Amino acid sequence: ATSVHVTRLTTRNFFEARHNGALELILSTPMKVKDILNGQWLAIRADLLPAMIVFSILSVIVFTFVLVSAEPPFAIFVGKALIEAVLGVATLTALGIWMGLKAKSPGRAFITTFVFGFIAPHLFLCIPAFVIHGVVLLIALDKVQVDFRRMIAEQYLATPSRASIAPAPPNTPPVIR
Repeated sequence: ATSVHVTRLTTRNFFEARHNGALELILSTPMKVKDILNGQWLAIRADLLPAMIVFSILSVIVFTFVLVSAEPPFAIFVGKALIEAVLGVATLTALGIWMGLKAKSPGRAFITTFVFGFIAPHLFLCIPAFVIHGVVLLIALDKVQVDFRRMIAEQYLATPSRASIAPAPPNTPPVIR
């Protein structure tokens, strides 16, 4: 449930801000892209704080119980699962921001983020999911930081086609364009 919430939160926030002009207004200020992205991460962290506290407490309890009562290979498995859970949320967040900036609709951003950030890393059984999460996370963070302004400006940089130029009235001299 947290994965769906994180995906919806990150994709919808940036998609709506891009389409209603809020990001354009923010970029017209002297704020850096790094500051805008840090604000998004802080907002997501604040939204997920209760879930993170519960997850942390349960993780400590489960990991302590496994270390005391189980065999070492099972403790390694539980530790790997905890790392994958934390890395999965970070991956969904970074990928959601990227897809929110890039996608044509909020539904498409949500589906793409959920498929590539949550489902796809678990399909390749020969590669641990945390490796795939790490790669997707690094790619998404790089794309967002490098192409942030370009992705926002794309909707304003569309060049008009020749068909949109109105024809000249019949009795006017030709104009060279």
